[in-house]
Amino acid sequence: MKYFLIFFVIAMGEITVDGAMKCHQCKAVGKVDCTGECVECPHEDDFCYQGIEYNILDGHWIPTVSRGCHNLTLLCNGPIYVSTTRFQLISNFQCCSSDDCNSEKMTLPPLNLTKNGLSCKSCFVEGSYECDKYEPLPCVGDQEDCFQFHGVGGRPGQGFKKYAFAGCTKKGACETGFRSLLRTEAGYPSELTFPCKNRMENTNLC
Repeated sequence: MKYFLIFFVIAMGEITVDGAMKCHQCKAVGKVDCTGECVECPHEDDFCYQGIEYNILDGHWIPTVSRGCHNLTLLCNGPIYVSTTRFQLISNFQCCSSDDCNSEKMTLPPLNLTKNGLSCKSCFVEGSYECDKYEPLPCVGDQEDCFQFHGVGGRPGQGFKKYAFAGCTKKGACETGFRSLLRTEAGYPSELTFPCKNRMENTNLC
């Protein structure tokens, strides 16, 4: 019996090690794909992901791609589209649960840009923590929440600046928050709020 218990413990240890997911890992700014190496994930509940992000300011696009391990399943619920008067952020995570399954070509599903009848107050200011004026922004597709951000942020490959902006985003984006960012960064202090969740007939622009 003693030898059986020793064997059982050793076998269980081997199962735990062998059960760790192995995922492709890489990250690149300014590109739409990246290559790296296959690594063992640090947590038992990790899965593989590959993500692409587009940071767009006044029509200037900065793409970022990333592959690796993650355990936040909320990221796997399709693309997130954040829009303001001047700034847009689009991110999409593809998730899978077998070894090295995240080495396929990066793709971004087509965005539904049809106006959905809802609107949010919107602004974008660089160099300040406050917006001085707002204007109504029609929301599109599955954008069913309003949001506001004020704090320190950075576009991919650029330094931190003060920002304040507001607009439309996908319902449920408040649950992922900054965790859905790849190389767009939010520094300290920063605050992201969702004052008008679920319904956004938001005509109060004060």
